[in-house]
Amino acid sequence: MEKNLSQNVLEKIKEKKIRPRPKWIFSLKDLGFWLMFSASLILGSISTSLIIFIMRNNDWDLYLRLGHSVFKFILITLPYFWLIFLVFFWIISYYNLKKTKSGYKRNSFSIVLINILVSIILGSTLYFCGLGSELEGSLEENIPPYSRMFYQRHEMWNKPDKGLIGGKIIIFESNNNFKIISLGKKEWNILSEDPIIHPRLILQEGRRVKIIGREISGNIFEAKEIRPFIEKQIFFERNRLEMPY
Repeated sequence: MEKNLSQNVLEKIKEKKIRPRPKWIFSLKDLGFWLMFSASLILGSISTSLIIFIMRNNDWDLYLRLGHSVFKFILITLPYFWLIFLVFFWIISYYNLKKTKSGYKRNSFSIVLINILVSIILGSTLYFCGLGSELEGSLEENIPPYSRMFYQRHEMWNKPDKGLIGGKIIIFESNNNFKIISLGKKEWNILSEDPIIHPRLILQEGRRVKIIGREISGNIFEAKEIRPFIEKQIFFERNRLEMPY
């Protein structure tokens, strides 16, 4: 019986001209899965650094002014775009690690845990090195629809009735008198006596700012506090703190 089975197998091999693959092909394939696994972890960590940066600079002190609870404010301002990317890269890295030569031996829970720990540790490191702020600034500068499509957090800076406006300075006279074009495409005259200005913010034409104060009338807004639109990490600070439109 065994002899017949072996003979049949040999005949099938000859008939279909099956040849054994060289070992290096399997090694190369295994290396490819490891590279994809590593790349997915790195990209997931970059997503984590962006999530940390966005949540760190989320203007948490404004939720009461907007009339929201903390929970609602979090739901509105969560960076869902990057959270989806992070989960996507976790899935890719899990799949590729399972496909490696020894991947089938690994416990699924341990793979998920590795993904989470690497994302947190490496993502935090990248954030503290300034990658999150650099990438976020570049995306907002070079891809204008980016923030409009994926973030509600910028919408809060188009609520003059709540004392919140954001926009680009188009005419600058002094820290107490300048004009901006707001996110709602309206020109505002910004007047103030002694506003609180972010310590690393230099006001000038082309700078994007967030202003807390009160609407006086028509297109006049009194500024109480002025913040940069995106606060750059000090590690990568340039001459200009903020990206223009």
